[in-house]
Amino acid sequence: MKSYGTGRYGQSANSYPARGASEADSVLPHAGLLRGIRRRIELIGIVMTALSALLAGWSFYQASQWFGVGAVQFGTANIDLTASLQLHMESERQTMLDLLDFQEWLMAQRAGDNETANAVAGRFPDRFRQRFEQWRSSAAGGGEKPVVRQSGSTGEGSAQFLLGPPADVGDQLTQHAKDAFLAAQRANLHGNGFLVSGILFGLALLFGFCCVRIDTPALQISALLCCELATLFGVALLISVPAHFGL
Repeated sequence: MKSYGTGRYGQSANSYPARGASEADSVLPHAGLLRGIRRRIELIGIVMTALSALLAGWSFYQASQWFGVGAVQFGTANIDLTASLQLHMESERQTMLDLLDFQEWLMAQRAGDNETANAVAGRFPDRFRQRFEQWRSSAAGGGEKPVVRQSGSTGEGSAQFLLGPPADVGDQLTQHAKDAFLAAQRANLHGNGFLVSGILFGLALLFGFCCVRIDTPALQISALLCCELATLFGVALLISVPAHFGL
């Protein structure tokens, strides 16, 4: 009876060495090395992914904060400019009214009509009458007196006080508006810097996720390098932003 458990020379089939065993033994150490490399790459990728996610969230938060500051400063600048424009327009209007009253007073003085001149001087506003009296007292005290020309205009030094109401408040508001506008521009620059940094960290997050999910070691290493480069560029940009990492 034929036996199927023995070999050609009466040896057991299990006693023969498996074909290709030597090749498998030579491949297994390399496979273990590759698995170890992949695990290390995945671990580094997980760490970089977590770090990139944290930095991206913080950068976007800072960008929103700075953009909010810029919006507030722009609004303040617009309000101050509007108020300054209104004050300057009121100043010019009052100056024109004062000039008309002063010309009427000069015409009455030229015609020798003291009654009309006193009546015109009596309706000068308080803010204008004070400067007008100071000018008259300085002229009567030996200073430069008004010179009435044939055209009815005054001399050079006689109308120096005809500047209307002081526009100091309007000038201060204008300067404040300029400062607010510059502050808004700086805030927007800071916000743009944090925004670009957040985008770079977002790319690092994407590459880190790819590094964890890819099975090929070569592609894993490439994705990890891209993740590290994007993170380094983002950190360098954060350091270059003159905001000291906060508001």
